[in-house]
Amino acid sequence: MEGYITIAVLGALVALDTTVAGQFMVSQPLISATLAGYLFGDMESGMYIGAIMQLMWLKLIPAGGSIFLNGNLGTLAAISVLELSVNEFKYSIESLRFTVIVYGIVTSYIFGYFTMSQRFINQFLIRIAHNAVYKNRIFRFQLAHILGVITTGIAGMLISVIFALAGKWLLLRLPPVYFTSSESFFQYGLYAFLGIGIGTVLSMHWARKAWYYPVIGVGAGCVVMLLS
Repeated sequence: MEGYITIAVLGALVALDTTVAGQFMVSQPLISATLAGYLFGDMESGMYIGAIMQLMWLKLIPAGGSIFLNGNLGTLAAISVLELSVNEFKYSIESLRFTVIVYGIVTSYIFGYFTMSQRFINQFLIRIAHNAVYKNRIFRFQLAHILGVITTGIAGMLISVIFALAGKWLLLRLPPVYFTSSESFFQYGLYAFLGIGIGTVLSMHWARKAWYYPVIGVGAGCVVMLLS
């Protein structure tokens, strides 16, 4: 039960930070997944899932622009399914991580519709707030703002718990042959996801003519590795 409460609280935090309140980037995959892993006592998996999802969705940081995928809630769904299922899971950790990342990618598209639906609700509340300001009704203006925060938080809680439950149910009912047919497939699959993420970062920096940032990062990483 505590696990679902944790997921609900994180779901509200991620949903609010993504668009409505704060935007302190706590909802970003690397941060939210690491935090979830820490709270579940599995920080390694949290950082692993978060790093891969962060790299793949790096171009989707909602800094004032439109976003049609919600990789933040998708990442939370992925790490939630992993943490809820790991004690009942009988196969390799690589197969579990690969499967939940696929689930996180799929749900990121689904949660994109959640983002759009919330925007329609917020547009309605904005009209109420606008009319309240025009008529000098401060309380109604404040109420519209509070309702926007509350509805987003509650929706984040509900969909996070629902998709965590659904993901766990699906994962534990996959046929055993899926997990046992090829152990190396899952390891290579994780490398492929990492490669996609690295390619995304490189293309983003290349397009911005800032290719030297990844070069400096790789160089610094090599220095740290040699000194450690």
